[in-house]
Amino acid sequence: MSTHHLTSVLLLLVTSSVAAATSTEPAGARHSWTSESGAFKGVVKSTRPASVDDTDSDPKISWSVGTKRNLACTLYSESVEPAQFLLDLNAGILSQRPSVTKRSTRGVSAGQLHGYPYLALQTDYQADAAGTLKSYLIEIPFGAVACTHDEAGHDTEVLRHLDFFMKHIEVPTNADLRRTHRVFLIEVNAQPVGFEQQTVRRAPEGKLIDTRRASLLIPHGPGAYLPVDKETVETLAFNGALLKQKTTMKSAGQEQSFEVETSNHEDFSGTGVVNGKNLTVQFKVPSHSLMGTRTASHALGQTLKQRGGRSPITFTVYNPYLNQQGPTQHVSKLTSKLPTGGFMLDETLGKQSQKTTRTQKGHILTITSALGPFTMETTRVYSKDYPRKGAAP
Repeated sequence: MSTHHLTSVLLLLVTSSVAAATSTEPAGARHSWTSESGAFKGVVKSTRPASVDDTDSDPKISWSVGTKRNLACTLYSESVEPAQFLLDLNAGILSQRPSVTKRSTRGVSAGQLHGYPYLALQTDYQADAAGTLKSYLIEIPFGAVACTHDEAGHDTEVLRHLDFFMKHIEVPTNADLRRTHRVFLIEVNAQPVGFEQQTVRRAPEGKLIDTRRASLLIPHGPGAYLPVDKETVETLAFNGALLKQKTTMKSAGQEQSFEVETSNHEDFSGTGVVNGKNLTVQFKVPSHSLMGTRTASHALGQTLKQRGGRSPITFTVYNPYLNQQGPTQHVSKLTSKLPTGGFMLDETLGKQSQKTTRTQKGHILTITSALGPFTMETTRVYSKDYPRKGAAP
């Protein structure tokens, strides 16, 4: 798989077999736990109380899951880059064991646990005896939970325990400002490679802040994976027009980042960095015509309901990975309606094409696009709306 093919399809991220925990609760008694600072607390299922270590700034918790080895998690109060972090975590643990003579990563899984997306890796290794290290990186608001279980097998039971753990964890965040939260799972040729999550928060003066974070581990040769971590933050005006966008994509030591904004809804300016090279960005659009991704989706849903599919529908967005110095046309053509009332569409962003299914409101359900000779599919697996505090139900 070429880097060109990989980069081309990653640009289409707007927002895969998916690993998911069973709803059956794990074995054991309930044990409450709390970090020394009180910032984190929760409940685990275990045969004995959980062990909490607060000797450094990142609390660690370990508990029995009914196997020879405990499940151990570290709680981080700052965001990480999940794909790169998970590879580094695996390599760091095994490199500290001089007896390890061989190791092979054989599987990536991804999913969501009660709205928290995760990536997971399994690495077989040979030391004094054969072993398997299972590693999980779970994203939480403004932080992460990194977990490991160093024992072969028990995959389903470990995931049950993590599901219960994340169901009951309390993390330091203010959900009052949230408007929506969605999680998407990403597959290449029906194999899970990562996730994307979108969180929309309310801001002063009727503005909205739309944050989208994507992390993928793309197979890149036997037992090797190419990490991709991407974040885009858009600030939207009360009418949905784009006011500011900041985006960063990192992959295997390479980085691209762009930041643009406007003060009059017409003139946009900013900077970019592509693998260490600085760029200046300047372009002009008709007043209030440049939309955020969320706005374009909502407008598409409204237009489809009003006009149907008589002709292609075009909106203008900014995607610097497609065009650094100006807007990109997002063109959608209705192919059929879903039994649920939603839509199936053929869409293009510049020269990139994709097939989508969307809800009646225009929100993404699935995206299918080409990744060189492969197929990439993005599927929504979690969605929650947060009513304004004090609003009538």
